[in-house]
Amino acid sequence: MRRAYNSELWIENGEFVGINLGADFTSEHEWGIKGIKSAFHMVEDEQVLGIARRMILNMPENLVYRNITIDKKKYYVLILIGYYSYEKYLNTPISEWLPADLKPYSDDDLICAWDERSFGILVFEKYKNEIETLYNAFQNKDIVIGIGGGHAFKNGGLKLSIISKLPKEIVDEIYNNDLDAINLKKAAEATGIYEILDKAGKGKFKGWMALSPRWKDDDKKEVIFWLNPEHQNIHQFGWYNVEDLKEWANDTGRVMQMDRY
Repeated sequence: MRRAYNSELWIENGEFVGINLGADFTSEHEWGIKGIKSAFHMVEDEQVLGIARRMILNMPENLVYRNITIDKKKYYVLILIGYYSYEKYLNTPISEWLPADLKPYSDDDLICAWDERSFGILVFEKYKNEIETLYNAFQNKDIVIGIGGGHAFKNGGLKLSIISKLPKEIVDEIYNNDLDAINLKKAAEATGIYEILDKAGKGKFKGWMALSPRWKDDDKKEVIFWLNPEHQNIHQFGWYNVEDLKEWANDTGRVMQMDRY
């Protein structure tokens, strides 16, 4: 579990909806949340869209909510134990095994940490009601978890939100973003560029480390790709259209930068 920054509560029309645990420039915050999804029995099928793919279906026993005293100050902690065994939690005071990255450095009101398998939120008295509301929502399986998509799930951190409090326009936005992602993936595959590059010896981890599509504009008719190529002494990273990448397959065009060295 690694400490996250820029954590914040999500308040909509004066009502607590959820929390963004934030993130840091660390590998633990880039590996996804497969272990967390497994703990909550979340759906893994990419064909399932919107809230249905992000809602929890299980309340694991290793998600615990307790109060804790640190340096004579009372805090409240909600934690999916993850790396720490549940037996250790049962037999040892929480203050003895609370992850170091979840402990307060000063008078912080909101402290968050997470990784692929676990997360933790530590709050001072100021946010006691919000953390209890969140825990109750977990018990009622009224929670969605995500790190990508629109609004509540935009990139930048791990998000925990209460389903019954999500505004309808946000629910619709998440669904539409998922549908758009499927359509974009299909359009990118239909260009045939992945196969063309693979046949030219420039496939994944042979020619590129990332080849990520996006729509060129709001018309959503043309796909362009973010290319992070191998051998950057002769290849230039950046956004390219299909014709640029076809030229690269033949060692010509904008991707090539041999004359720079």
